[in-house]
Parts: sequence; C-alpha cells; structure tokens
Amino acid sequence: MVVTVGTFILAVVVTQVITFVLDALLYMNPLAAKYYKKYEDHPSMRKGGSQGKWMMQMFILSFISVFLAGLFFFITANAIPGTGWTKGLVFGLLLAGVQVYPRYVYFFMLTSYPKELRNVEFINGIIETIVIGLVFVYFL
Repeated sequence: MVVTVGTFILAVVVTQVITFVLDALLYMNPLAAKYYKKYEDHPSMRKGGSQGKWMMQMFILSFISVFLAGLFFFITANAIPGTGWTKGLVFGLLLAGVQVYPRYVYFFMLTSYPKELRNVEFINGIIETIVIGLVFVYFL
C-alpha cells in the first residue's frame, strides 16, 4: 500500500483523538482517579495552572508523541512480523518497550513518584501503545 502524506496525517489525527479519549477513560475511571486523588498533595505531583491549559498542553505533547510513533511505524512496518492486527499488536508492544518501560524504570529509579501511580501509568501506557499500533496498522 502506498501511503500518502494525507493518509499519514489522517492516521496521526485519528490516533490522537482515539488515544486522547482513551486517556480520559483510563485515567479518570474511579480506580485510577482514586490513586491520583490520594496523591494530589504528594511532592512529586505538579501543581498550578488551569485544567484547560493543562489539557491543551497534554494534547499538543501527546500529538507530537503520536506523530513520532507514526513515523516509527511507517519506517519499520516492513520489518515488523505479522500481518494485519497481529502487526499492530507487535508494533504496540515494541512501542511499549521503548516508550512505556523506560519511563516506568525512570520513575522507579530517579523520582519519588508513588508506586500506585507508576503502576497505573505502566498499565495504561501499554494499553495505549497497543491501541496506537492497531490504529496505525488499520490506516498505514
């Protein structure tokens, strides 16, 4: 399949919207929200700013991350084993290995970020990278 710039941008935008909604579901569900509420005054938690400004920053920063993941997929797609959804799953797990796991180790080794929040971030990150892989394999 020949991928045009338009198809690539569409894949990134659709993936961004899906992951942004998924983030809301994963991080604002009662279980995760309970942990974030419990640690809202923890020294490792960032304070200040309006929620709207924070959401806009997260959207822009995650868009850059999704764009880079799309480039990574586009460049490596032929080397990823499997076809169809299997390829998307493998890519998602590879992305988790280079994005989610190092962040988890960083949080563990170099910060005082609470264990429960690290675990929420780890699990949600793996779910999100798998979804990214599945959406990219659909479009690209």
